[in-house]
Amino acid sequence: WLLNIEAIAGQHRVYALDLLGHGRTDKPLSAGYTIPDLTRIVIRFMDAVDIKRAHLVGHSLGGAIALTAALNYPTYCDKLVLVDSAGLAQECSILLRLLSVPGLGELLGKLFMPDNLEKYISMQRKSWPEPEIVPDEMMRLKYSATRWQDIHKTYFKALRAMCNFRGTRALVYKPIVQNL
Repeated sequence: WLLNIEAIAGQHRVYALDLLGHGRTDKPLSAGYTIPDLTRIVIRFMDAVDIKRAHLVGHSLGGAIALTAALNYPTYCDKLVLVDSAGLAQECSILLRLLSVPGLGELLGKLFMPDNLEKYISMQRKSWPEPEIVPDEMMRLKYSATRWQDIHKTYFKALRAMCNFRGTRALVYKPIVQNL
C-alpha cells in the first residue's frame, strides 16, 4: 500500500498500520499472531485514535483481518474492500503450504532469498505477470524489509497461525465463512 497512500489520501484520511510483527513494529515472539489477535490490534488502534467507523481495506492477511473486524466489530466498519483476501477458503498456494512446515520453511527461505538487491529484483520480477509495471522503488522497499531484525521469525509465526501443509487452517476460514 505504501506506493498508493498518497493518491488515496487525496480524498480520504488514511491510516496504514504495520501490525505487530510486521513492518517496523515490535516483533515479540511471545505474542499471538492469529487473525483474532491481529484484529484486536486494529480495533484497539481505532479506539486509541478515536475512529468510530472506517472503510477497512485489506490485502491477503490484511483482508482476513479486515473481514474479521467487519464481522466481529460491525459498528467499526463503514465499507469493506478486499484485495486477494486470505481467510475465505482452505485453498492456499503450495508455496505458503511448504513455508508453513517448521524447518522446511526456514530452509526454503534461506535457499531462495537472494543475498543482494539485484538478484532480489530479478527474482521478484519473474513472479509478476507484467513485471515492467512494478516500480523499482517497490522492489527496494520489499528487499530492505527482508533485512529487518526478527522479521522472518514473526513472518513464520503469523503464517503458521494462518495455514499449514493442508492449506488455510479451518479455525481461520470457517468462522469467517460461517459468519458471512
